[in-house]
Order: sequence, then C-alpha cells, then structure tokens
Amino acid sequence: MENIPRYRKLYELLRKHIVTGVYDEGSLLPSENELCAVYEMTRPTVRHALETLVKDGLILKKQGKGSIVRKPPQNIGILSISGTASAVGVRYLKTDILQKPIIKKWPELFPFELSELEKESGCIYIKR
Repeated sequence: MENIPRYRKLYELLRKHIVTGVYDEGSLLPSENELCAVYEMTRPTVRHALETLVKDGLILKKQGKGSIVRKPPQNIGILSISGTASAVGVRYLKTDILQKPIIKKWPELFPFELSELEKESGCIYIKR
C-alpha cells in the first residue's frame, strides 16, 4: 500500500467520509490550506485529490466558497426510468408532452405482419 500516491490516499479518505455521511450533502469540506496542514501534504497534492473528487461527481468547487459536497452519484440503468430518476433525483426530472400522437387506421395493404392485438384494434399510433 506504500506505492499508492499521496493524493490518492487523501482522495480515498475524503471519498469514504462523503459516502458514509461524515460530510453531508451541501456541507463544505475543509479548505485546501487546512487539508495541507492536517495531512501534511503540498497544495498541488491536495488539489489533485479534490479535482479527482470533482471528476467523480462527489464535490463541486466554487471559487471563494470552497468544496461543496454533492450527493454521491449512483449507478444509472440507462434503460430504466426508475434507475435514472433515483440517480438524477426526481426533483430534476420533468416530462413534457410536446405533441399528442395521431391515431390512424391501418392501411388495407400493410407491408408487415400484424399481431392479433394490432389486428383487433385496427389502429396505429404515430408520433409526430
């Protein structure tokens, strides 16, 4: 474990604190200067750790304010609305119906075979 870069050790420690709730969403991390002093690291090393946290979506850096903890990202099932909603957060999702679909009768000579349900309904839904 001695071969792990120092920035990575700090990154892992801060990441663990964020994920386990030591730092809540919206709270500020200690300043770069405080992290340098406490962990006896240089400023570039601390910045590297913080930038890695930014890339992973665990913190936001605001100039003049500091590093703000974000809700840890979750794995998103790209084909799952519930997975996307839980990962993104329902408060950020909005669904708008831009145009209603058109309902038309199937043409007499439809080029593809229809299912029984499609034959029974006799209608096709077309999105504009």
